Amino acid sequence: MIYGQPNIHMVRDVTDIIGIRTLVLRKYWQINTTSPSQSEIDAAKPAAPAVPGGLSIMGEQTMKERGRYSTLWTYQGINGDGKSVTFKDRSNSIDFGFDPGFSQVPIQMHADFEELAKKYGGYPSNDGTTVVWPQELGGGGPGVGLKKEGAGTGGTNPMYGIQAFFEMEGVYRYRYAEKSITKDLQAGVGFISETLPGKPPRLTDGRDWLKAPTAYQRKGFIYDITEFYWLSRRGGWPKPVYGRDTE
Repeated sequence: MIYGQPNIHMVRDVTDIIGIRTLVLRKYWQINTTSPSQSEIDAAKPAAPAVPGGLSIMGEQTMKERGRYSTLWTYQGINGDGKSVTFKDRSNSIDFGFDPGFSQVPIQMHADFEELAKKYGGYPSNDGTTVVWPQELGGGGPGVGLKKEGAGTGGTNPMYGIQAFFEMEGVYRYRYAEKSITKDLQAGVGFISETLPGKPPRLTDGRDWLKAPTAYQRKGFIYDITEFYWLSRRGGWPKPVYGRDTE
């Protein structure tokens, strides 16, 4: 048995940017049995409080605090009765963003590598894994490079020792909520995407987007979904590999 009628305390009530709600409620209670067993504690534990229809219980936790018990219930879902649309779906979400970065790439992958090799005298190493750049411009070798005007053998080659460069990369994400997972959620994964939801960055230098697997998580009876798109290097993702129609 429990002493008295325990009150319900609201611990946390948060609704995020796409309308997914997390509600945490607590009851303090006391069992009137000395040194109760776990079975007696379980039997005396109060029932979960009633909440609006848009929420479902996702977890429960009971602790002993200062000689009494405290039970917390965590609910997730959306506001309202669960029938009205109070969340942002794929058509109107405002939760999106771009996470930029750099990756170190072999110099042979540079979009202008052929021009660089011609201008600065680069040529393949014996095993073909690296590029040899003359220390001085116009200093001879398989690639003689350009001679610096008025400087004898040409001066120091700015490409000397360069084997890699930093290429911009990044991931665009678009998050929204839906009441169900459709069968086409992963459609287009692994292929170049011509159109993206939200407001992705404007691209230059022939770059495009590759759709990565879509992540989702159940929050009550609603689904928290995030789509991901990978930014290509200059020139775009190779269409024979990532295009929908291979040549």
